[in-house]
Amino acid sequence: MDRSEPTADGAQARDLSNGYSTYALCMLLLIYMINFHDRQIVNSLAESKAKDIELSAWQIDAMSGLAIGL
Repeated sequence: MDRSEPTADGAQARDLSNGYSTYALCMLLLIYMINFHDRQIVNSLAESKAKDIELSAWQIDAMSGLAIGL
């Protein structure tokens, strides 16, 4: 099918190359890995910082949940 031909619903047909699909998958994997490590760092540092500023358990949970939510 030619790229300029409209499909049945009127949208333009797109031919995604294998290279672009691989690039998109790699970018999503990288974003996931950064997100995972970010969550682990917040949780591992929370205990030591909570002792310094005397936070209770529910305050630590609220702090880490808000940080991840944002």
